[in-house]
Parts: sequence; C-alpha cells; structure tokens
Amino acid sequence: MEQKKNLCAQVPLSLHAQVCEAREAAGQTTSEYITNLLIEYYNLKKNGGTAAMSGNTRTMAFQIPEELFQRIKAHLERKTQRTGRKLTQREFVLNLIEEALIGVEAKSAPPFPPPAKTAVAPLPLLLPPGPLRWAPVGTLTGWPLRKPSGSTSGKCRQKRD
Repeated sequence: MEQKKNLCAQVPLSLHAQVCEAREAAGQTTSEYITNLLIEYYNLKKNGGTAAMSGNTRTMAFQIPEELFQRIKAHLERKTQRTGRKLTQREFVLNLIEEALIGVEAKSAPPFPPPAKTAVAPLPLLLPPGPLRWAPVGTLTGWPLRKPSGSTSGKCRQKRD
C-alpha cells in the first residue's frame, strides 16, 4: 500500500458544502473522495483537458431541437438534485442507448437458447423404492411443520415412504 500524507486546505463554505454533499452521495470517505478528485484532475490535465479515450471508442454527433435540449437539461438538473451526483449529458445518452438496445435485443433474441448437444447421460431419478403413500399437508418427510392456528384443513399431499 502506498504511503499517505495529510493534505489540509481552507476552502469557501459553499465549496465545502458542495464537496460534502457529493462525497456522501458517492458513499466515500473524505479521503477517498478528495483522492479520486485529484487523480481525475491530474489525468484531465495530462490529457489536455479531455478525458482519456481508449482506442476502441467512436464519436457520434447529432443535432437536436432546442426544446428537446432544454428538456434534457432540466431532467439532468432534477436528477442531480435528487441524487446529489451530477449526471452528464454523455452518461444520460449512453444509458438511453444501452437500455433501448437491450430491449430490442431481448425482443429479437430467441426465448431460449437451443439445447446443447452433450455426450453426458441423464442422471437416474434418485427416489427410494416403494409405493407412494398420502400424508397430510404440513408434513415433510415425516417431520410436522407448524400449521396456522385454527387450521383444520383435510387436504392431503402425495408423499413417498
């Protein structure tokens, strides 16, 4: 484990409140939250102010009507207020696309995958030999289960010896 050293700074009360609120929403300790913020900041700085993109990402760009843009923006603000964590436009759109694709793929996929052909023989049925006998409901392999009070049900269930 890497050695640690204390870092202390005076910040405006409004920024302190914002950090505390976001930290609590993330479910992290102050140390974890500030460490992650600083790591993210220095990674962004190293990459010229943009998030590092892996080699297997593609860009999608499209225009939308102003009214739709404002609705999305208002939704993101409400979501941020409700969760205490800022939901970015990118995260929002990616989540929508993922959910839509999952729904479409679920509808177009066969309900059950075809059975695999295996050379394994079926297992024999492991039941004790002998005739079946009837046992009252509420018993399992000879052990009585607690019946609800006042129950006088005469129903029976098939049971093996």
